[in-house]
Amino acid sequence: MTQKTTRIKALSGTGLIVLFIALACALPIASESPPGGDANITIINPQSYPAVGGSWTVMFNTTGTADLWITAVNGTEFNKDLMFVAVRCGNETLNYELINNSIFVGNYECGETGTGTGKVLTSGKHHLKFRFGLQTHNPNIYYVLKKE
Repeated sequence: MTQKTTRIKALSGTGLIVLFIALACALPIASESPPGGDANITIINPQSYPAVGGSWTVMFNTTGTADLWITAVNGTEFNKDLMFVAVRCGNETLNYELINNSIFVGNYECGETGTGTGKVLTSGKHHLKFRFGLQTHNPNIYYVLKKE
């Protein structure tokens, strides 16, 4: 298994933003792909800045069919820091399960842009990890309180 980490720096009005995106890739054994081995996910907007009480949306595209996991990581907790509202494929709202600190959608397949949406409950930086098949992305969900 190889792992590639990309570090992107950008300056904004609120200071330095550092984003890490980890891509985990596995090689198929023999001529067969492992379950989820042909599945890919691309996060369209890996960072956002919603205010407390505001909503956030992570947009993503997928190819193939695999289990989709959206996990709150790095101290972020669902129902404490972020309330998860919906997973959608295009305009269709999908069923999901909250398992421990993860949102789970079994056998996810979507030919349109998918979204995960929620509401911000507490201040601070919050992080989500998306796993689809053998591929993992760690978009950061950041938000900044608006100055009054």
